[in-house]
Amino acid sequence: MSPPSLGGYLAGILHGRSDGGAEPAEKGGRPDGIIFDCDGVLVDVAESYGATIVRTVGHVLDWLGVRGMPSLPPRVIQTFKDTGAFNNEVDLAYAAILMMAASARARMDVGRAEAAFADCRGVRDADDIAAGLCGMSDVVDRLKYPGPGSIVQEVFDQLFYGPDLYKKISGKESRFAEPGLIEREHILLDDTTREWLPRRFGPRIGMVTGRGYESARHTLGDMMDMFNMDGSAFLEDEPRSMAKPNPKPLVSAIDAMGIRRCVYVGDSAEDLMMARAADRDVVFVGVWGTAADTRRRQEMFLDRKADHMVKLVTGLPGLLE
Repeated sequence: MSPPSLGGYLAGILHGRSDGGAEPAEKGGRPDGIIFDCDGVLVDVAESYGATIVRTVGHVLDWLGVRGMPSLPPRVIQTFKDTGAFNNEVDLAYAAILMMAASARARMDVGRAEAAFADCRGVRDADDIAAGLCGMSDVVDRLKYPGPGSIVQEVFDQLFYGPDLYKKISGKESRFAEPGLIEREHILLDDTTREWLPRRFGPRIGMVTGRGYESARHTLGDMMDMFNMDGSAFLEDEPRSMAKPNPKPLVSAIDAMGIRRCVYVGDSAEDLMMARAADRDVVFVGVWGTAADTRRRQEMFLDRKADHMVKLVTGLPGLLE
């Protein structure tokens, strides 16, 4: 059976269904726990992580001596994100640096380089694609990514955190004096939804996010107290092998809270892939309203057969009740 059209999918939501006409996803039982991604779900990161990627690419290209290039187009960020291989924004910045540097070296339009990287499956695949375009081993050697000594990681963290938070997390001084782009973030979870969540799920509210604990706490503040820390994972603080879409952190969070049927709320392809790979009863809700191209994000969730979609996290009470 072919999937419904986007119009049919949205019509289904308006009539209380998520698939354009099939039975509700809750047919396996009423969910008794909920776990959230953070970025793009609980927090609007368009002016923080997105801006940090763009600025990191510009700074590192300048350091490499690649000048006269346009700023990284926002659509490129979504192209990489929609592959499901770039939950880590620093990985994405690295791949974008290689793409832009290869574009300059091969004297090709950025759009052509973007097409060459459209199906990139991660950092090492980015290395291979860049090498195939014009031989980039010298650039790869200079960037030394991934690794704590890589200029890509350092510039990204310093721009994102700002000097005070960067020093708190890393113990090192930042080369940039201006406030971190993390200060541009704002919380998407409103008071109504925040009050509804513990009434609906009690203590079974967790968070499995690609960011670290300190940056989540910095932005969410006392809202962090709503989340069960035994049922949460902050993957920036974990080994790279635990990054999304690895389902282990999600499974551990579900088991720690004793959830029988879990709702996982995410905004990306890797969130959906993680939920699907978890050997547990998980209903996936995709948030599409924070994407740079909202229709493209809706179509991605539809193509990958997400259980439900909402524009913003504030739509959860209406969806789940």
